[in-house]
Amino acid sequence: MASLISNYVPRILLDRFRKTSPFCHISRLPLDVYVDCIFLHLDIEDIISLRQVSKAFYLLTHEPIIWRRFLVRLDIPVPPLRPTFRYSFRTTDHEIEQLVIQAITVDDNFRREDPKVVSRRLLLSYNKVLDMYLLPGGKFLIASVKDRCNFRFYLVVYALDHPKGPRAIARVPTMMKAYNVHARFMKVFGNEDGLVLGYTRRRFRTGAPFWSCRADANDYSSRTDVDIDAPEDFFYQSVCLYISMEKIEELSDPDLDTESREYIDNITSAPPPFLELTTVESENEIEDLQVFEKKGMPFLAVIHAVNNEIIFIDLLQKTMLTICPLRWLKYQDYPHRIRAFRPYPGQTDMVVVRSINTPTEEVQVIESYNIPDTSGLQVVTHKAGYELKKTVASVHISDYDVPRPTGPDQPDLYYYYDPAPPVSIYLRLKKPDGLLHHAIYPTEKKIQATAKTPARYEYEYKHEAAHVTTHISDPDVAYVLPGATRAVVYTVDKDDRTDFPKMLRLRRYNHPFVRATRYQEALKPEPIPISRRKRKPILRKTLFRTFGPPDIVEEINNRGGVAAIAWDEGSGRICVAAEKEDEVRILDCSYVTIPDARFAEWKRKQAALDNTSEDALSK
Repeated sequence: MASLISNYVPRILLDRFRKTSPFCHISRLPLDVYVDCIFLHLDIEDIISLRQVSKAFYLLTHEPIIWRRFLVRLDIPVPPLRPTFRYSFRTTDHEIEQLVIQAITVDDNFRREDPKVVSRRLLLSYNKVLDMYLLPGGKFLIASVKDRCNFRFYLVVYALDHPKGPRAIARVPTMMKAYNVHARFMKVFGNEDGLVLGYTRRRFRTGAPFWSCRADANDYSSRTDVDIDAPEDFFYQSVCLYISMEKIEELSDPDLDTESREYIDNITSAPPPFLELTTVESENEIEDLQVFEKKGMPFLAVIHAVNNEIIFIDLLQKTMLTICPLRWLKYQDYPHRIRAFRPYPGQTDMVVVRSINTPTEEVQVIESYNIPDTSGLQVVTHKAGYELKKTVASVHISDYDVPRPTGPDQPDLYYYYDPAPPVSIYLRLKKPDGLLHHAIYPTEKKIQATAKTPARYEYEYKHEAAHVTTHISDPDVAYVLPGATRAVVYTVDKDDRTDFPKMLRLRRYNHPFVRATRYQEALKPEPIPISRRKRKPILRKTLFRTFGPPDIVEEINNRGGVAAIAWDEGSGRICVAAEKEDEVRILDCSYVTIPDARFAEWKRKQAALDNTSEDALSK
């Protein structure tokens, strides 16, 4: 520890502690005593207060080991770590403190009665944004963009927490408008960590209609909850791409001089960062797209709603599996339409939501299916299921895996004190308009410790769902950005059926009982709380609350309405693009130290102290 601190803090700082005051004996203590003995008994409020005492304490309280200890003691969800996050690397030291502060403040913000957007930033996209997806952790944004001439279309990867400001780090042309954007961190080529991206595009099946030379397939809505009166049938393609995380880390390196000749030469001579893994083509509409892992293998899956089937593509073996769920016996005379699906985290089965239209009512069936290991066409029967007699506009399922380390030296951030998060299903209701929330909770099984591995819990989702809340928004229409334990809801006017609706309210939704039960036997004793502040209870009457300040919604509406919106549950980050502007608004619901400001001050202080040390030594 002594060598670590000596490397982290200039030598002159060691003397500064001892010479601050001849009567202040605490200032004469060695730094190791502070970090290894005294700071062990302090909470976060104490550490933050110490920063205001002196420059020496300001630097010392940024020591990463302090925040690593806080991180592993957190008993609330932590923003997921990317697989290439190096827990012990100096370049990521500042992120550890960010993770702790982010987790605490977003949890507090979502529990208070008056939630607020804490900070706002602008990401200049220089193109119109069509669709977005925020990767877990909220640090990387995938955006589908086009130029205002409706000629060039791209999929762009943005680094949102770059020290020099949010910026694009890679892009790939998509030829046509890309939508249904989805992405995952996963391994495709051996042990190489990568990012797999999927999107859907379409064109007219036989080209533009001969009687309308101005018709453009990219001008038509990609929404599945409205009827589209296109002059020609569409031809659909779902494309899956891959980019290595090593390349992403290289392109987002804060020390990279993007204006240097060396950088420009390296970029122009390097091969394209994206690799196309597969393309699925269909004359039937593709309504949903997922990339996921099954038994450690990467897959792409798409819905053919008209044919009542889900197509799975093994991205390594290049084999295709088509699952066609059987109709329910009592509704076998009526068509079944797949609305949404989600593979259960870490399992070989999935949850599927289908709609059945009978002469008198609409029925929703929520089912569980195994995903076979074979290829070809498979007609399958559900393992479990239940029905709801509700009319819905759309269905959304949370996309949040069971937390686990994704790198060799990352901390084990399992849910030690509570079960893993549920799979949340949100149904947008019609007649009346509203939102229905169901949750499928995991059950845990304790795996005893061995000589080589510690005790742990394994989770299994057995499709035992519970009704959580029903929220009626009528006469307004509610749209939801799903999350396992919390979600973002925005409302629009019922008569606003445009692709760029004006937002009435931007609201948070809290899962009222995030955990169905506690562990019967804890793996280890609960730690001493890291903060003096008690977590506020989640009250039924405050599950839905509007974010302040109100001018956020006004700014979006004044610029044409919502063109694209995405959110990350772990970091509490919302990204919104308006129709008439070429930029993305980054709305943070947690307190996050702006990297550029912190880095600049940190380097300035280090340089000043190092220069002082050199002058002292020369004398």
